[in-house]
Amino acid sequence: MKKQILILITGLFILTTSCNSDDDNDVITDPFVGSWKLIQRFQNEVLQQNTVCGLELTIRASEDGVMEIDFFGEGGNSECVLLATRQETWMNLGDGNYEITLAGETIVEEFVFTGDLLSISFIEITEGVEVQHRDVYVMF
Repeated sequence: MKKQILILITGLFILTTSCNSDDDNDVITDPFVGSWKLIQRFQNEVLQQNTVCGLELTIRASEDGVMEIDFFGEGGNSECVLLATRQETWMNLGDGNYEITLAGETIVEEFVFTGDLLSISFIEITEGVEVQHRDVYVMF
């Protein structure tokens, strides 16, 4: 009888500890969260030739919906120097659409994640002319 009670207690212990899951603590991080470096720019699907410093744009996106964007330019010795860092906001709207607020203007952009690459697409209309933009970033 003592052996059966011991087996029953052991079985209950195993059941109660195995049902205790860490799944409640798993947090799904948005794929945009992290640091991104611009590697290519396209306008109407034509690769744009940028200066070396023009490709030095970086984005750091945090889980709280804030992102910092570093803008670089050419310094005195033909080297890239940080010109400015701007803090902006972002929000995942679902289905690959992200709302981005830049300098007080809110736009919706399409984000496509492929491995460690991020492609951001948006349409700009200036004086009635529509231009399709696509920037490609690599996570670092």
